[in-house]
Amino acid sequence: NALVNTFMSDDLTVNQDATLSKAQQVELYYLWARVLQHQHQFNLAEQALNQAQHLHQKQNTNVTLLKANVQLAQGEFNKAKSTCAELLGEAQLVTIAACTVEVTAQQGQLLESYQQMTTLLSRQPTFSNTSMDNWLLQIVSDIALQLGSFEEAQKWLEKGLTEGQSLHQKPLSFVVLWADVQLALEQHQAVLVTLADIVNTAEFKDDALLSRLAIAETNTSQTHWQSLFKQRVELRIARNDLYHAADLARYYIYVQPSAQEAFRWASINWQQAKLSDDKMLLEKAKAM
Repeated sequence: NALVNTFMSDDLTVNQDATLSKAQQVELYYLWARVLQHQHQFNLAEQALNQAQHLHQKQNTNVTLLKANVQLAQGEFNKAKSTCAELLGEAQLVTIAACTVEVTAQQGQLLESYQQMTTLLSRQPTFSNTSMDNWLLQIVSDIALQLGSFEEAQKWLEKGLTEGQSLHQKPLSFVVLWADVQLALEQHQAVLVTLADIVNTAEFKDDALLSRLAIAETNTSQTHWQSLFKQRVELRIARNDLYHAADLARYYIYVQPSAQEAFRWASINWQQAKLSDDKMLLEKAKAM
């Protein structure tokens, strides 16, 4: 954020006096879009990515993939597929195919999407700690998780945790998915031990990780993480922080059950984000 604030104006354009090359400006827009995506400010994220694409005449693979993901999060499936298609001739076929499969999976074609991803990745013997490999493994693992194949979901993520790679080195989205898979497998102690180590060494305790720790802790006699998450929830509510609605919904579904509050926050979250996980939260809240 400090880097972005130094070089960017309030209207999401790079300051005219910023001595940055075009490539640096593209990277800046991309990084800022990732921040906005994490905050569920999808419209602004897409604007930043459009600025990046305007600067970069050829398709920048990372920018295009993030744009497709942002559109996907808003339920704009056709737009996301079109964005994936923009990578034709610019990216590897596995990248383009995975981008499209991620969309079809969100449209509910889970089994077909899973089969396509396993076929794609069967040709790749090892996975390194690159953003591309992490992304591919997250797609196939998430689909397996949605299918209820929890062990399969775990196996795919473990392929990205070989040869000295650890969760500490992975992006937040990978860590959160790993935690969700462990919770589905009822491996609560694994979540508590592993995530606690990550969170305690981080400069900022991310809401998504705090929520998973609190959920895991409800299966023990301890209350440390539940107390910390409660404080964060109270802060978000005091600030009327709608962009953390998903985590607030999780708190009222899994940690401190309240059907009314769970439905309220899950509904607010659904207005902003349309991924399968967001739909699941709304359905769970309705069923309370």
